[in-house]
Amino acid sequence: MRAPSEPRISEDLACVGCGHNLRGLPASSPCPECGRPIRDTLEGQAVEASNREHAADAIRSYGKSFLYGAPFGLFKVGCLGPLVSLVALFGSVQRMIAANQALALLPEQAGSATVELRRARTLAFAELATGVPALLLLSFSTAWLIGDTADAFLRMLATSAWFGTMALGLVTGWMFVDSTVVRLALSDCERRTLPAYLALGAVPCTLVAEVLLSASLLEPLAIAMRVAAALLWAGASAMLAYQGSAAGDEVAGGPRRRKLKTPEDAEDAGPSPDARAGAQAGRSMTVRRPPPPPPPQDDDPIPLD
Repeated sequence: MRAPSEPRISEDLACVGCGHNLRGLPASSPCPECGRPIRDTLEGQAVEASNREHAADAIRSYGKSFLYGAPFGLFKVGCLGPLVSLVALFGSVQRMIAANQALALLPEQAGSATVELRRARTLAFAELATGVPALLLLSFSTAWLIGDTADAFLRMLATSAWFGTMALGLVTGWMFVDSTVVRLALSDCERRTLPAYLALGAVPCTLVAEVLLSASLLEPLAIAMRVAAALLWAGASAMLAYQGSAAGDEVAGGPRRRKLKTPEDAEDAGPSPDARAGAQAGRSMTVRRPPPPPPPQDDDPIPLD
């Protein structure tokens, strides 16, 4: 009697420790790259059932907070600046509160998810520290005190520092959401890298536009680049908000338990549906030909003239 084979990973599955593809490896073995038990990847770092819904709400709230910063690309457009900046600061406050709640509920074994969340919380605080002075400078002029040139330089310095901090916060937020999907959900939630690229693309567009406008060069091009930066920033914020909400939904449902297969399972199951469909298609395409006529008999009488 043949001994049953050990269950193996029957699908593409990234290790939660290093991302190595575990397909084809025994479920009881460690990852060949980082040595982490494959069971950690199969079972996931589950949030306790009593905290799961609260943790999911905190992650959803964190993701949706980026919607308040979606118009942030317009923070240097005339009278819109103070209002847009105030709304963006409200989003930073919500992110900091949601990050604190999520850190209190997520398991310590969640690895990079909690590491990135701590960084995101720190950057949310930095957004407030740089955003409040920038908002005050956008709302009230200091030219009467330090002169027009110094006032313009101070405004540019404060707003540039705030914009850079917001960009880092958005990229770090994407890293936290992506790590949450990998470490806590382990499901089919789609992972998107586009929000990070959009946010990083908005930074050079804004910097080039500000340099051109300050030098009074190519103003139509500078305005076009400012509009492009605003659109890139809004797209990144909206996509990250959606992805954060999806990650919260996955955490609320708990980690997906993956089904393992052995060679015996494949043999007992018979041909796969694809193979059966292929065979059926082959049969349906078979052309039936009439049978050939029988050969003449040698003992038939020869007709006489």
